[in-house]
Amino acid sequence: MKKYNTLALILLLFVSTLAVSQQKVEREHRIRKCQFPKFNTLLLTPESKELRFYQEIDTLGTTYTLKFKKDRLRYHFDLTEQGIPETTGFQIKEVDLPNETYTKIDTYLKKTFGKVAVRRILQQYPVQNPEEMEKTLKDTFQNLMLPHTTYEFMVTGKIQDQERSTYEIVFDTEGELQSFRMALPANYDHVLY
Repeated sequence: MKKYNTLALILLLFVSTLAVSQQKVEREHRIRKCQFPKFNTLLLTPESKELRFYQEIDTLGTTYTLKFKKDRLRYHFDLTEQGIPETTGFQIKEVDLPNETYTKIDTYLKKTFGKVAVRRILQQYPVQNPEEMEKTLKDTFQNLMLPHTTYEFMVTGKIQDQERSTYEIVFDTEGELQSFRMALPANYDHVLY
């Protein structure tokens, strides 16, 4: 009897740690320009079109995202509440990835999900030092392949017996997994019934 109590206690502790794990739950919604924090105007060029401002609220804090179109690419810049840049990047397609990297990523996705739908791929450049923002912007606009570049995949798939869900998966330049988390569904509060 004592053996089963010990086993039940270990199982209970294991399940409770899974329930309290630190998953970043976020929700992004569009905001007005006046609600957006003050930021460095170096981010924008005269060719920037379709400016959109977003606020992303999650368990770790608030992040602001500036999205725009320039030279047929869709760029995004993530900023803190104080207007300090965190990441820059743009949307890409599978053919824009290096072959070896894409092969590794594709193998991982098929092994994890079986059948998967890639909804969006972002090539990101983390801002390592805010004083070197001009260099990061230059790297972003020139589409340079650097060792610290990451690829964020937004995919929809089904893991084993779970329901079909949307996931955000980040890989490094070699195709190695950096982070994996479930994304919240889109916010449809504006729809009236």
